[in-house]
Amino acid sequence: FISYKEKGLSRSRNHALDNAVGDICVIADDDMVYMDDYKKTIIDAYKKYQDADIIIFIVDREHKDYKLKIKKEGRINILKTMKVSSVQITLKKFSILNKKLRFDEKFGAGSVYPWGEENIFLFDCIKRGCKIYYVPIKIATLLDINKTSWNKDNTPEHFEKQGVIYYRMSSRLWRLLALQFVLRKRKIYRRDMKGIDVYMAMINGVKKYKKDGQDD
Repeated sequence: FISYKEKGLSRSRNHALDNAVGDICVIADDDMVYMDDYKKTIIDAYKKYQDADIIIFIVDREHKDYKLKIKKEGRINILKTMKVSSVQITLKKFSILNKKLRFDEKFGAGSVYPWGEENIFLFDCIKRGCKIYYVPIKIATLLDINKTSWNKDNTPEHFEKQGVIYYRMSSRLWRLLALQFVLRKRKIYRRDMKGIDVYMAMINGVKKYKKDGQDD
């Protein structure tokens, strides 16, 4: 356990990567309970997929029916990484460090853009040549004891941040990613905003991001 006089989820994970002593790292939260055999499950998966840099597992939520977001075991593409949450991620430390990959500290809890850091990280990994696999075996459960640290209200400000996250994931595909969100997630925002307003908010967010010089 290491403490620093600073905040930021992505910064914390970068410190963890730098200080980890194992070959395989597991991203964890303090509200998780791991299965008794989780270590064996993870090690066996890396033995099976020896070329894997990252392997994604199942982590379900307490008191909620689990919905299988990725159905087929094996290597996953860049779009399927959007279905992954951080606590599902395991990785080979030196595969990540040797490719000079880091969590972007502008994103994640405690930062200006308080979510999306894991999706940005996985997009970066694939762009650098990492091989990501999915193994549909449960390794842990998230307990219902903590509330999210970021606001999910359907406001233009919220969707401006979502647009920036898509832009950071892919400067070429971000408009398509934003459009698919508008089309697929209508039930999330429809009581508060129109689809065109959500889309325009994401575009405005990217414009502000670029104008502020954060696009580096």
